[in-house]
Amino acid sequence: MHGGMKVYAGSAAAARAYLEADRGRADDYYLTEGTGLARRFVAHDGGVAERAPLAGEGYEAWVAGRDPDTGNPRGRLRTDERAVRFVEVVVNG
Repeated sequence: MHGGMKVYAGSAAAARAYLEADRGRADDYYLTEGTGLARRFVAHDGGVAERAPLAGEGYEAWVAGRDPDTGNPRGRLRTDERAVRFVEVVVNG
């Protein structure tokens, strides 16, 4: 088995550019087979539900720590340059 982990601490706009750039098969991981949309699931009250997919602006809001639907912060947000925005984990078996 082989896998990897990338910790992303840059700006939300740069994360969106990373996602939208031609990075091999990144669209297979994030963008629902080249549609330009990222599927989104949330855990709530002991269950998991699928929410509306995220396009570029919604994804950027999510990385910035904001709810893509309301724009409200999803908790207390760090604003320093080392603030972790997301962690990408790849596991191959």
